[in-house]
Amino acid sequence: MTWIDNYNRLKNQNSFYELKTFGVLRVSGEDADKVLQGQSTSDVKVLGAKTAQLSSLLNPQGKIISHHFLIKLDEACFYLLCSKSVIDEVKDHLEKHIIMEDADLEICKSFKTFHLKNTDPSSELISNMNIHQIEPEKLYVHDQHLLLTMGMLGLDSSILITKDGSQPDLGLEMDDETFKAFRMEAGFPIMDHDYDQKTLLPETGLQLHCVSYTKGCFTGQEIVARVKYRGNVNRYLSALIANEVPNDLQQNDTLSTIDGNKIGKYKSQTWSPELNKFILFVYLNKKFRQAEMQVKFIDSECTEFTGEVRTLPPVSHGNAIVLSKQAYHEALELFASSDEVSDIAAEPLLKKALYLDPSNQDAYEALGVLLSRHERFDEAIELMKRLKELNPDTVMAYTNLSVFYMKKGMIEEAEAEKQEGTLATFRIAAAKRKKRVNKSDFDEAANAERERRRKMFNEVLEIDPDDLAANFGLGKISLELKQAQKAIKYLEKCLEIKRDYSVCCTLLSRAYILENRQEEAKDLLVKGIAIAHEKGELMPKQEMEMLLQQLNEG
Repeated sequence: MTWIDNYNRLKNQNSFYELKTFGVLRVSGEDADKVLQGQSTSDVKVLGAKTAQLSSLLNPQGKIISHHFLIKLDEACFYLLCSKSVIDEVKDHLEKHIIMEDADLEICKSFKTFHLKNTDPSSELISNMNIHQIEPEKLYVHDQHLLLTMGMLGLDSSILITKDGSQPDLGLEMDDETFKAFRMEAGFPIMDHDYDQKTLLPETGLQLHCVSYTKGCFTGQEIVARVKYRGNVNRYLSALIANEVPNDLQQNDTLSTIDGNKIGKYKSQTWSPELNKFILFVYLNKKFRQAEMQVKFIDSECTEFTGEVRTLPPVSHGNAIVLSKQAYHEALELFASSDEVSDIAAEPLLKKALYLDPSNQDAYEALGVLLSRHERFDEAIELMKRLKELNPDTVMAYTNLSVFYMKKGMIEEAEAEKQEGTLATFRIAAAKRKKRVNKSDFDEAANAERERRRKMFNEVLEIDPDDLAANFGLGKISLELKQAQKAIKYLEKCLEIKRDYSVCCTLLSRAYILENRQEEAKDLLVKGIAIAHEKGELMPKQEMEMLLQQLNEG
């Protein structure tokens, strides 16, 4: 029997997989919660008895020491389920921060852990543990067994820990490749396969599930917050879906286009029976990570392959999408009441909707607004930034971000989001009109569109001469019409308003070149390249480098 046969047989069956590469660290004592609260990215204090959460430990540079399940048995006992490859380091890290606290650490070497899928409520295990109703993110305890109702395989996923090292009857067993396929389809990265201790937490996307921005300080918080407020990371863990993949791919290989542009760093892959395609986990660079984008990359012999970019998880089951919509609409009814009791009930429904379907844009927006009602602006901002990643033309993401930043007194960031929202509106309107235009009428329609935008931008400038988007729009239109002097007027104004506008540097340099002002163009290109490099803006940087090379060679 092949592993694919094993996968197909177990897809809807009660099954298990022994987590041989995972271990359990016990943290006990009266001050166990204090020790964990000071180091964990999650808010340990919100955990009730017999509940759990995803959490991480970071070094001062914001890099991952461990990402794990943090389980609270009672006020004086916690368990960390993490990779065995780092468990000793996790123990050492926590021990360094125990000074006067009453806390003991022990690696539970006799424990065994099993990942369960499609657990049958009428199974022998559930019956023996006297569980009548299973709830998510709970810990059920009976004798030597701990059953955690959360896991790595998406819906209906749980983890069993046996303290005596026994293995009860758990159904059919998954092969290694079967478990890997289920895990990667569910979008759950793990240590050593998909990230390591050199990886920044915000590069993995795990911060969406394990970071509290209201709990107070923790090691590595400054780096996580800096990335959060200054923009997106240069690379981000995503999935590429492909019909074929290179045979010689090795972990940490750099994927590149045939032109030599770096796409990202490859980590792992599996064949997905659900998609009938390969899933590759890759840290994609900014230019290549928009959802549904088709990316072409080459192997060592320059053979070209094509992959479709997807956010994690790469597989959303149809029933999960339906359930997500149901949870969203239930939350929306509560949300409309605008009272605290209804909001408390709506929040877990919206989170459930996003868990079931991470591409549910309406749920992102609703949850962001709900959180902002209760001044949880950091969490709301993180959600809206994720929504922007999913769809850069979601105007409400920019609008909400502008409002949330304004509420926090971050005026510059609020204005920047407002301007980006204006540009997104223009892009959407242009895209809709473009669809209605026949190819034979393209030039005429393009000129009409330029004229319409020119009038609109001029109207904006009559109200506010310092509007960045309007000045940039008029400069771009003038440059497209080869009206260099007009373009220079508007684009120089843009740089007065925003000195680090790298895209504007590119256009203004082209306008200078049209006016035979090559030396000014060179000076601006040098400055613009430095700005783009500092901000991690790959596309304008490459364009300016190409222009500068052409000028120097000319």
